[in-house]
Amino acid sequence: MKTPTKVKILNTARDLFNKEGYNRVSMRDIAAALDMSVGNLTYHFKKKEDLVEAIVLRSHMAYVIPQPASSIEELDELFKKKRVHHKDNAYYYRHYKQLSRISIIIKDVQQEATYDFYHALKKTFENLQANGLMQKESIPNQYDSLIQIIMASNVYGAPEVTGFEKRPLVETYWNVIHFFLTDKGKDDYHKMRTQNIS
Repeated sequence: MKTPTKVKILNTARDLFNKEGYNRVSMRDIAAALDMSVGNLTYHFKKKEDLVEAIVLRSHMAYVIPQPASSIEELDELFKKKRVHHKDNAYYYRHYKQLSRISIIIKDVQQEATYDFYHALKKTFENLQANGLMQKESIPNQYDSLIQIIMASNVYGAPEVTGFEKRPLVETYWNVIHFFLTDKGKDDYHKMRTQNIS
């Protein structure tokens, strides 16, 4: 079955945005990559802002609300799903603030995803404490601060954003969380790491 033109445009534009960055790609570049005229491209999407909005909305159609974890392994899976989203949508994180100013629809998508991720992490940390895997807070709002650090790293700390490929984002999350794990939590974490390596 032939791929519809709009789908080809969205896929090609996203790939170019991921590779070059949103600001460095023009409608002419996208048209050239598709071997079509700019006029044909603008028939489908009048301007680049319309195009990036459509890309974000298309990605958001497959969005699944993150579920709170009850174990170290489940939390690791949650983080790995975030990593896949970063790789597939590098442009989105690289231009996060700019995209929210381009489109109120994109801003709404970002706010929804932020809200869901925050509440998934909050419930996760409650579950891990209840299961003896995470320490109780030693100062008020300690885990709220930890969540804010993870969420900021999620948006601004990804290798796709920073250009630093030395440390995967999932590892960064665990390096921060590890300090708050109980001995049982640390044992579960190291067992999981050993299984993943072997």
